Amino acid sequence: MGGHDPYSSSKGCTELVTASYRNSYFPPDRLAEHGVALSSGRAGNVIGGGDWSPDRIVPDAMRAFASGNPLHLRHPGALRPWQHVLDPLAGYLRLAEMGISDPGRCAQGWNFGPADHMTLSVEAMISGFAETLGPEFQWSSQPDNSLHEANLLKLDCSAARQLLGWQPMLDAGDMTAWTADWYQGQTPEQRNATTARQISEYRRRLAAA
Repeated sequence: MGGHDPYSSSKGCTELVTASYRNSYFPPDRLAEHGVALSSGRAGNVIGGGDWSPDRIVPDAMRAFASGNPLHLRHPGALRPWQHVLDPLAGYLRLAEMGISDPGRCAQGWNFGPADHMTLSVEAMISGFAETLGPEFQWSSQPDNSLHEANLLKLDCSAARQLLGWQPMLDAGDMTAWTADWYQGQTPEQRNATTARQISEYRRRLAAA
């Protein structure tokens, strides 16, 4: 738990504060006394529709695609635990359900991330976008080491899989295709329809799992 820069360190600080609050005031072994099961959930590198934030790889890619300009990758070889937003959201909901049905088991921190083989490089993930968007989407590698960036990020999600029965439903191809599909909508109505369709398909996969 930690981080090189203020942004990543702030995430570690949040988890440490939560853990200290739980240990001090709501210890799991005294659940019968205080009745509070305090959990925290964290996800990997989430992509999917609806993100327009600056300096994030997918919004930057879609802005470049819309403007006809190539996307420049600063750290193409960096490995990240990419996942579609619906996978960790399903995990958070499963954690909330466990907090009601079996609160003693959920009072801890939880990771929700992809399987190990989904820890793709930035270049591999963007290549998936290129397959969906077609030849109009152009990108190039322009390494820039002026800002620190970790080369490898991974999450140990064994607790969520073993204790919550959660697992990701979307593979790398689904993840990039569903994300690109959402951003290609031109109107709010089209994007709302894409969101509803993707949630419906995700629920179908959950029911069949």
